[in-house]
Amino acid sequence: MVADIARREGNFAFKISYMRILRQCFLLIILIVVSQWLFAQSGQPAAAARQKAKEDFMTPGPMHKVLAILEGTWEGDVTFWPAPGIGPFKSKSSAVNKSVYNGLFQEQEHVGMIGGKPYYSKLIWGYDKARKKFFIFGIDNMGSDHLYTEGTFDSTTRTWNFLGAKTDALTGKDNILRETRQLADDNTQIMDMYVTDKASGKEFHLLQIVYKRQS
Repeated sequence: MVADIARREGNFAFKISYMRILRQCFLLIILIVVSQWLFAQSGQPAAAARQKAKEDFMTPGPMHKVLAILEGTWEGDVTFWPAPGIGPFKSKSSAVNKSVYNGLFQEQEHVGMIGGKPYYSKLIWGYDKARKKFFIFGIDNMGSDHLYTEGTFDSTTRTWNFLGAKTDALTGKDNILRETRQLADDNTQIMDMYVTDKASGKEFHLLQIVYKRQS
């Protein structure tokens, strides 16, 4: 009799303990599920903001419409000064600009003569919406390096003002250059490039190209 009572009490105590463990596990599962749900909800605004920023970043904006004015075929009158007091040398050139990647960039193929030598170049124009900067990346047959400039656009004078660098073939160091590109009107571009003379340390006018639209 006593043994039966002890056994029943032991079973009852075990059942109570077992139920407590189940209840605690159940509460823990609920806590985990609710925590995950709350975390997901808290992350939704940030994720939505990131997605919106990404979509905006890949969509052409007003500054890309400015770049679109450059599309077409252009003929250029080139004036070149290889060093202070030398030149100018005159020649002709042509350029074809086209929109690429949904209007985010302008690609330019340029053919001409500079200093009596054939000159070929390719430029990529763009506007970085996040950094709010225009940029030009270029390569040509005059060197194994590349050109990179960044700048802003003055809507009053319709002029881009760029600052950048190109490798000096003799020293391997950056040769700082300044460039302006003005839209005199929708059919006329004026590009001026300036570099620093190593002997005097002063800036001089290296190149000017006046483009006229052909198509």
